[in-house]
Amino acid sequence: MAVIGSRGSLPINFGTPGLVGLALSYAAPIVSLLGSFLSSFTETEKEMVSVERTLQYMDIPQEEQTGCLYLNPDWPNQGFIEFDCVTLKYMPSLPAALCNLSFRIAGGTQVGIIGRTGAGMSSVLNALFRLTPICTGSISIDGVDIKNISVRELRTHLAIVPQSPFLFEGSLRDNLDPFKMNDDLKIWNACVFLCFVSCVLYSVFYCVLCVFLWLCWEREKQRVKSSKEGRERNKPTTKRDDTRAWSEKQGAARRRNQRAAKSEEH
Repeated sequence: MAVIGSRGSLPINFGTPGLVGLALSYAAPIVSLLGSFLSSFTETEKEMVSVERTLQYMDIPQEEQTGCLYLNPDWPNQGFIEFDCVTLKYMPSLPAALCNLSFRIAGGTQVGIIGRTGAGMSSVLNALFRLTPICTGSISIDGVDIKNISVRELRTHLAIVPQSPFLFEGSLRDNLDPFKMNDDLKIWNACVFLCFVSCVLYSVFYCVLCVFLWLCWEREKQRVKSSKEGRERNKPTTKRDDTRAWSEKQGAARRRNQRAAKSEEH
């Protein structure tokens, strides 16, 4: 490596060891600086994802809250669901997730929708809760077309059990009744009907039993450790006794050899 310059029309070679070392000392930190710059750029880009997601949520069009029908508090009382030639697209440029879907579900029946991934099973619930507006067709519950009901009113009268359950921050009662529309007795009766209370009591009993067994195990381990330390403390020093016995045996053998040598001299 050399540093070459020029003065006028004569080239001058500055390839001295000092200049080469100076060039290397300036070039070495560039690699670490570039690495730090790349790490900072990557971290900044990763942190800006949340800002980009927030901007996307701000641009989402608002749902229509208006509706021309007012429902009874006990609606739906039968649970009859009818899909009539329902077509649903998530985007105009995408193919239809539901294409002319028609079926009827009688009230009080349990129905399972079976299909491969992407067959439109979740799209049925999205259309039923009006999470995604349908393109054509109609959906009615107990003879009432859900497009004439406000979104808030519709979702208040329907319930869904998510595949991945979660709890919001707050008490359990706030999660069960977030709008404070029911009294404690009604919520308690619903929990008893769903065997929720027995499950909670069983979980509490199981936790108490696990804690009790853990305490017993810790106590037994402490007792075994104490007894072991006591035995080690009261145990005689066998190594010292073996050394003493070996020295006594060697002394007795030397005395026997001395007596045998004296008897031979006599």
